[in-house]
Amino acid sequence: MSTIKDTIARIGRIVRQSKVLQNPENQAIAKKNDLKLKNKQSSITKSDSTKVTQSVYRNLQPDEVRKYKPLYQDFQRKTYREFLEPLDIPSLKTFNERPAFDSKSAKQSWAKKTSQNPRHILEQYMQDRQTFQIMISTLIDLTPSHLKNIDYTNAAELNNIILQQDQEANQNKTPISAHCFHEIPPIPSPLTRENFSEYIFKLTHTDYSYKNSSSLQSGIIPQILLYTHRLTSHEFKDFRSTQTYNCLIHYFGYVKNQSTFARELLLVMKSDGHAYNIDTINTMMKILTTHANIRGVTSTYGLALKYLQLSSSLNIPINLGTYNYIYSTIGNVHLKEDFLKMMHNNGVPIPKAMMLKIVDDFAKTTTDYHEVINFIETDLGYESWSNDSKFSRKVVYSQALNAKSDHEQLQKFNIDEYTLSDLLHGIRRNEVLKNKAFTMIRIYTQFLNRSSFHKRDFTKIPRIYHLITRQLMDDLNDVRKLGTLAYLVRCIIYEATQRLDLPVEIVDYGNGKVTLPENYKIMSKIIGGDLQKLEAKITYINNNLQDVYIKPTSILLDDQEIEVWNQLKSELKMAEQNTTEFSNLFKLIKSAHLPNGTVVDIPHEEIQKILAHTGSKISAHRNRERVIRISEGSDEYIKRQMIERGLMKDASQPT
Repeated sequence: MSTIKDTIARIGRIVRQSKVLQNPENQAIAKKNDLKLKNKQSSITKSDSTKVTQSVYRNLQPDEVRKYKPLYQDFQRKTYREFLEPLDIPSLKTFNERPAFDSKSAKQSWAKKTSQNPRHILEQYMQDRQTFQIMISTLIDLTPSHLKNIDYTNAAELNNIILQQDQEANQNKTPISAHCFHEIPPIPSPLTRENFSEYIFKLTHTDYSYKNSSSLQSGIIPQILLYTHRLTSHEFKDFRSTQTYNCLIHYFGYVKNQSTFARELLLVMKSDGHAYNIDTINTMMKILTTHANIRGVTSTYGLALKYLQLSSSLNIPINLGTYNYIYSTIGNVHLKEDFLKMMHNNGVPIPKAMMLKIVDDFAKTTTDYHEVINFIETDLGYESWSNDSKFSRKVVYSQALNAKSDHEQLQKFNIDEYTLSDLLHGIRRNEVLKNKAFTMIRIYTQFLNRSSFHKRDFTKIPRIYHLITRQLMDDLNDVRKLGTLAYLVRCIIYEATQRLDLPVEIVDYGNGKVTLPENYKIMSKIIGGDLQKLEAKITYINNNLQDVYIKPTSILLDDQEIEVWNQLKSELKMAEQNTTEFSNLFKLIKSAHLPNGTVVDIPHEEIQKILAHTGSKISAHRNRERVIRISEGSDEYIKRQMIERGLMKDASQPT
C-alpha cells in the first residue's frame, strides 16, 4: 500500500475520468437552493420590552415526584414500549432488558478504526475487506441497468442521469429552513394526506428551538410524531403514508440516534399497511453514517448488507443516493479506494455529494490549501470550482485551518453564509493563530457591513455564534477577565437575538417564579454546556466576593451596553483604517481584569456543585412534567399541550 495521500489522489483521478464536474451550469452539479426565506434582518433594532406570558405553576413537591420514580425512570424506553404495544411482538429489543454493553471491546475497536498508524489502517482494511466486498457486490447487483455501464467520457449523458436522480430524490421534499426559532406550525386544518405529509416533513427536518420543541427528552415534536402514528390513533390513519413513516425513521434514527427504535418503526410501518421504498432503505443507510462514527461492536458493513438484502427481497432498486450514504460510512481509505474503483469499473456515475467528501478526505492529508485547489482542479478536473459555493467552502476552510499568521488574508474568495461558518470554524480549529476571538468577531462584523448583507439569512448559520462564543471563552479563560468575558458573551447573545430574530419572552407564574428569557434558553442550546460553566463561575464570584458583581449572561444588554458594543463593532468595519493593536475591542480583550485588581481562585469542586444543582433543577422540572403526563395519559397530555400552544383546535369548544 502506498501513502494515504497518494491513495486519495488516485481516488480523485477516478472521479476526474467521469467528467461530471466539467459542466458547472448543470443544475444537478451546481445545485442552488430555490427556497426564498423572508428577510428578518432588514431592520435591526433593540426590543424595548420582553413579552411576558402568565401561567399557572404546576408544582409537585419532591416527595410526590419521588413517589412516581419507578414510572418515570427510563422514561424514553417506556414511551417507545407504549407506542409499540399494538404490534404485540414482545421479543422486540425495546421490550427486553438492555444487555450489558461490551465497553472494552468497543473501545478497542474504536481505537483501531480511528488510528492513523499505517499498520493499523492496513489491519483494519484486511479485517473488514471480506464483508465489505460482499456488500459492494450486492450493491452492484441491485443497481438498475440505466445506472451502470455509463460512458464516463460522455458528459451530457452523465449530467442527464445525475439530474434525473436529483429530481427523483427531491420530489417528496418540501423546501424548508434547517432552523426555526419560533413556535412550530399548527397541524393543518382541514387535514389532507398531502398537507399532513408536508407537516410531518417540517417537524422532522427543521430544528425547532422554541420551547425546546425538537428535544427528544422534553420536546413536543417527538410526542406529536408518536401520537399521530400510533396504530391506535385511528383519526390519522388515512393520512399516514410511507413518506411520513420515512420522516419518523429519519428523526428518531438519524437526528436523535435511536437506531433500535428506527428499525422497529419499520415493523409499525408494515403493520399500518405501508410499503417500504428506496427512501426507506436510504434513510436506514443514512443512520449507518452515525453508526460508523460511534463506539460499537457491530459491523457497519454487515448492517448495510442487511438493508441491501431487504431491498433485494422487496425488489426495490437502489439509486445513486444509496452509493453516497454507503460511501459516508467508510472510514478506511483503502476501502474507499476499492469502493470508487468498483463504481468506475461498472460505469456508475459518482454524485457530487461524494466528490465533496473526497475533497474532505484529501484536505486532511495536507496543510497547504493550494494543494486542495490543485487537487480540485487537476485530480477532479473542476477548474471553475470557485463559482461553486460547496467547493469554495472547502478551500476557505482549509485556508483558515492552516493559516500561519493573524494577518494572513483569509477572505480571498467570495463567501456566503455557509462559507462564513466554515471560515470561522477553520480559524477556531487553527492551532497556530493568536487572538482568534478578535479575528472571528472582526470577520463577522465586516461580513455584516458588506452591501449584500441584507440578502443574507443568518438563520442558516446559528453555529457561528457558537464558534465565536466558545473562542471567547478560550481566549479569556483567566478568571481576572471573567467580567469582560461575561459582557462579550452577552453581546454575542444580543447579536444572535437580533440576527436570528429570537423571541425575547418569559413565563411569569405569578408566585415570584419566572423562567429564563426564551432567547437565552435557545442560545444556551446553541452554545452548549460551556455557557452553563461560565454562568456557574459568575455565580460563585457574585456569591463570594463582596466588592464584585458580574451581570449573569442571561441579563439582556441595557442601552448603554448596546451603544458600547456598537462602537466596538464600528471600529472593525473598515479593516484598512484599523490595525489589531489599536482596536478598542482588542485592548478590552487583552487588558481585562476584575474590579480593584481582585485576584481569586475558583475551586473546581465548587463549580461542579453549582452545575450539579442546576442540572438537578432541570431534571426535577422534566420529571414533574413526566409525572403529569403519566397521570393524564400520553394522548390526553399531548392534545392539551397542542391546544394550549395553539397547534390544534379544541374539539370540545364550539366553532
